[in-house]
Amino acid sequence: MEMRSDFRGVEDLINRLREYAKQFATYNSHEWPYLKNQTDFTRVYRLPPEIRGPLERVYADGGDLAVGMIYLLGEFNEVGMYPTFKSYVAGVEETVESYLAKAREVIPNGEKAISDSPEHPRASEQMIILYKTQVGILESLRDEWIPRAENSRLYKEESGELHAVSRSEPQPWTQYNTAIFEGNVGQAQVQQATHYSTQSVQSAEVDVDKLARLIESLKDEVEKISVSQAIQNELRSEIATLEAQVTSPKPKHIIIKESLSTVRRILEGAGGTVAAHLILQLKDIVP
Repeated sequence: MEMRSDFRGVEDLINRLREYAKQFATYNSHEWPYLKNQTDFTRVYRLPPEIRGPLERVYADGGDLAVGMIYLLGEFNEVGMYPTFKSYVAGVEETVESYLAKAREVIPNGEKAISDSPEHPRASEQMIILYKTQVGILESLRDEWIPRAENSRLYKEESGELHAVSRSEPQPWTQYNTAIFEGNVGQAQVQQATHYSTQSVQSAEVDVDKLARLIESLKDEVEKISVSQAIQNELRSEIATLEAQVTSPKPKHIIIKESLSTVRRILEGAGGTVAAHLILQLKDIVP
C-alpha cells in the first residue's frame, strides 16, 4: 500500500504503524482463534456466570482490540476520515486511550476470575497474556509514537507552530545532531536553536556485529525459551525487526533499542539457563 503524498516526511512513523498492524493481524488470524478453538477454552461454558462472564470478555475484548487496531493503523490513507496528519494522530491517541481504559477493567476482572476458580480453562491464562502483550503495543504508541508524531515537522506545520515551506522553494540545509547521554535520563529532550535541525537521543551506539551474533543466537534458541506461544511469537517479531535493522544501510537506533528492550523483558520473564545466556549477550550490547 502506497502512502499518501501529503504525509511525506513522516514515512518512518507510518512504517512503524504498518509493522504494528502486521503483528495485530497475526494475533487476529492465528493467536485468538487458536486459543478459542484449539484449546480447553470450551470448559468456560461449564463455569458459573460470575466466572464465565469475565473470562469470555477477555476473549471478546482482546480479539476486538486486535481487529480494531488493524483497521486504525491502516487508515492513514483515508483522507475523508483524516484530512491531515494531525487529525490522524488525534484519532490514534483517542482510540488507544479508549482501548487502554477498557483493558484496565477487563484484565484485572479476568485475573480475579481465574484466581477464584481452580477449574478455569488454562487457555484463559494464555488469553490474558496475549491481551497484555497487545496492551504493551498500545502503551508504546501512547508513550513513544504519539510524542514523536507530535514533534514531527508536518504535525507542527499543521498546528501552526511552524511556517510551512513550499515544495517549490529551495530547501534549506538540514543539520543532524546527536546527543549521547550516559545513565538514566528518562524522557529528557534537548531543544535546538536552529529552525532546521533534527535530533536523536541515544544512550550509546549499538555494536552491529554483536547485535548480528545475538540475532543468530536468538533464532537458534527461540524454541528452547520457556514462554507461551503468544510470547514466542512476539519474540520472533522482535527478532525479525532487529534483523531488518541490522541489514539496513541506515539502521534506526531507536527501533533497535526498543526491540532489544522488549527482548530483554521477555527473556527476564522466562528464566532458565538459555534465557540467562542470551541476557548476558544482550547486556554486552546494551548494558
